[in-house]
Amino acid sequence: ILFMLVMSVQLRALKKSLSLERMVMIYVLAGMPFAIFSAIASTLIAYNVETVIVNVAFLCFQTWSIMILISHLSKSVRITLTSAGLMSLLCVYANLAALFFNLPFSLVF
Repeated sequence: ILFMLVMSVQLRALKKSLSLERMVMIYVLAGMPFAIFSAIASTLIAYNVETVIVNVAFLCFQTWSIMILISHLSKSVRITLTSAGLMSLLCVYANLAALFFNLPFSLVF
C-alpha cells in the first residue's frame, strides 16, 4: 500500500498518470528477484556459505529488482530513466522510514 501511495503522489506531482493495474504489475515484477533470492538463500545457509557472500548476493538481487522497477516505470509513464530512478529511491526511503519509525507493517507490505 505504501508503494502505491508514494508512486501516486509522485506521479501526481509530475502530472503523469498510471493505472492501478499497471502499478501492481510493476510492483510484482520488481518483487520477483526477491522471491528468487528467498528460494536460494535457504539453500546457501544450509550449505554454511559465508554471511558476506549471502549479503553480496542479496545486494545483487536487490539491484536487479530496482533496475526492473526503474525500467518498467520509465516505459509505462513515459519519463526519463533518471526520473524513474529518483522515484524508485524515494519509494525505498519511504519503506525505510516506515520501518525505522515503527509504522504498522500493514502500511509497508
